[in-house]
Amino acid sequence: MAGISIRRSGYTHVGELMLAVIADLTDNGFTTVFPASWVPPTDPTERAKFKTTLEAAIAVDPLNDPGLPIKQPWRVQIEVFDKHTCGIVLGSNQSLRTDGTLSWTTAGTTVKTLAGPIGCVGGRYTSGTTPANKAPDPTKPEEGFINRTSRVVVAGADISDSAPMTYYLCIAERGFVLCVWEDFTSDVGAKSVSWLVAQRPVDRVTGDIIVDGKAPVFAMFSTNETIKRFTVRESDVMRPSDAVDAGIDTEYNNAIINISEQVAISEGNRYVVSFPSRLNTTRYAYVYELDMLGYTSADVVSENTEVPLTVYNEADPPRNYVSLLANGPNNTGMRIVALKEGGGITPP
Repeated sequence: MAGISIRRSGYTHVGELMLAVIADLTDNGFTTVFPASWVPPTDPTERAKFKTTLEAAIAVDPLNDPGLPIKQPWRVQIEVFDKHTCGIVLGSNQSLRTDGTLSWTTAGTTVKTLAGPIGCVGGRYTSGTTPANKAPDPTKPEEGFINRTSRVVVAGADISDSAPMTYYLCIAERGFVLCVWEDFTSDVGAKSVSWLVAQRPVDRVTGDIIVDGKAPVFAMFSTNETIKRFTVRESDVMRPSDAVDAGIDTEYNNAIINISEQVAISEGNRYVVSFPSRLNTTRYAYVYELDMLGYTSADVVSENTEVPLTVYNEADPPRNYVSLLANGPNNTGMRIVALKEGGGITPP
């Protein structure tokens, strides 16, 4: 199955947006593992509160080939809590189970409390005390993948119709990129932008998907102006790692992206796009990179511009990436670009 890139606009309801994302994922290489017989909800109440778990099948993950003696699947759970809030969790088949349950981490020393799902994309959930009622706190926009109650509910009035959302999704044979934003967010910065890349990395010279050795799956995400990353799984480690800052070197963790203002013009007066690299876990350093999402200076590429790149000695035509949001106000700072054509994605 060939990869695909999709852009859809006009959503004012998070549940309806995520149902469209789920449909795009399952139409292009993901399979539903929970519920066993997934039927998209049509009732307005159900569309504002549902959960489903998807698995990257062979079209999205070469190490989930049914013919392999030992498969290494990874999964995505999407949960909508209300019309303004949703969470995304990534993990192996052990941490995201077929009954819809997932693994949780705890906080505290003498008294343990649930701190959020392991493999959580975005801030961990603080509302609720049990797995059944745990959810992002609507007053804390840093929790969950999308949490916009504090922006679209003003003095008790729901003004979400005046803040429509757009999403960009690309899917290839090694993973996916999802970016969701409210229109005209560039005026105020990245507080209302959420993005995620989850993929098996590629060789930095050949561009081949890494399927040997520990064959890690990495994730990097941005929510509420923070950018973090974690390891979804390795061949012999089924538990996702804790998320760490993606832009700062810390103990046992390398920065894999430059999140600041940066020089992105080469000596030959060409703009430079970089890919997240210096990947590592607490056990190993990997000389690979994530090629489905790149970054550059927001000063040299404007939003929604096609960015042709020739990489890995691939034959012409070059790949096309599309520039998305910047992480600073008024289109400043660092800008991400996502794969649109080539590299496993055929033109629409």
